[in-house]
Amino acid sequence: MDDELPPENEARKRPDVEREYRSRQGEIVVYWEPKICNHTGNCFRGLPEVFQPQHRPWVLVDAASADKIAAVVMTCPTGALHFERFEAARKNRNQKKQRLTQGLMVRCTFEVECGLSDRAAN
Repeated sequence: MDDELPPENEARKRPDVEREYRSRQGEIVVYWEPKICNHTGNCFRGLPEVFQPQHRPWVLVDAASADKIAAVVMTCPTGALHFERFEAARKNRNQKKQRLTQGLMVRCTFEVECGLSDRAAN
């Protein structure tokens, strides 16, 4: 179709946009926020069959169990990697959505002013 955007213009491919990787079984979705990733490598050292930074897509969620993926994602120090788990509810067969987020890194600048009070100067 003529009105479709070329792949390089898709919002999900911009560097500051969260990327989403879904398993075919629908058990887990892994999210990656490249803007806050500091590339410590816990992910690819922890589960190299899933997290392969040299490939595209670099997160292969069908290469391991959802439990293993969740455990490794929880080691992300910045929270750039996080996930959602989808488990079938036994009683009513509806899906229960549980979002787990691990890690938070806050960057800010601040100033500290120190001075001696009159009492401290004496």
